[in-house]
Amino acid sequence: MRRSWAGEVRNVSLLVASAVNSEGFREILGICEGANEDKSGWSAFLRHLVERGLKGVMLIISGACRGLVERAAEYLPDARWQAHPSDLFSRRPLP
Repeated sequence: MRRSWAGEVRNVSLLVASAVNSEGFREILGICEGANEDKSGWSAFLRHLVERGLKGVMLIISGACRGLVERAAEYLPDARWQAHPSDLFSRRPLP
């Protein structure tokens, strides 16, 4: 995604967390704009979600973003990580 800030156009990433609630409905838990998908960006986003009361996470399904995989284990230690099906067929190695 590209964003204009003070006349300068920069690439930014949007970190998005969604979930399926106990009734089976999808919910957006949070969205955060960041400079990139690195460990510090995911750390701040996950910390924010946990501080807002996120708990009981059992499974994380995502792309093979190393920053997310490493930080999820720190902030959501009971959650298992699984590669998104589209990543299973990509050429990049999974963590």
